[in-house]
Amino acid sequence: MRADGGLGIPLPSLPRVTPQLAVPAALGCAALQLRAIAFHLFRPETDVASNAALLLLAAVVARGRPTAVPVPGRT
Repeated sequence: MRADGGLGIPLPSLPRVTPQLAVPAALGCAALQLRAIAFHLFRPETDVASNAALLLLAAVVARGRPTAVPVPGRT
């Protein structure tokens, strides 16, 4: 995961200006990791554990941010 994708998940929620952007950022990172896993499996590379871990983390954020740990917007 590139640094801008990793920063795109927590940064919208920190100033509480646009916390709703964390979920689309996490979904984008998850889609990127799915494509990375497919790319590595298409080539003769079998080390996809780090991609799978990042995919799992992005999926947890995308699922938990709106329900388990919602960040209210600034009023």
